[in-house]
Amino acid sequence: MRLITGRGDIVIRLRDNDAAQRLADMLPLELEFSDFNNTEKIAYPPEEIDVSNTEAGTAPKAGDLTIYAPWGNLALFYQDGSYSSSLVPLGSVEEGAEYMTDLGGTIRAELE
Repeated sequence: MRLITGRGDIVIRLRDNDAAQRLADMLPLELEFSDFNNTEKIAYPPEEIDVSNTEAGTAPKAGDLTIYAPWGNLALFYQDGSYSSSLVPLGSVEEGAEYMTDLGGTIRAELE
């Protein structure tokens, strides 16, 4: 998956799980990112991603992309986070990690 930003692209390798496949099936799309808790950038996909067949629970590291199941938002961590049983891992940044802290506003997401 590629997030196209004004400064450079962020390339995320999606995991081999049902939730990540459902996200990939939605692409391309426009996502509105904002900062949350000085730890992660969050965005709400246009429709809820079903996470029922995907194992939840992770202690995210900087560069991890997850879904926070109770709210349905994507969360791209630019700082390490605390373990949460409600986070569903989707993938990890492979390139462009230096652009994560600047992520904000409308960003195009597409398949790599």
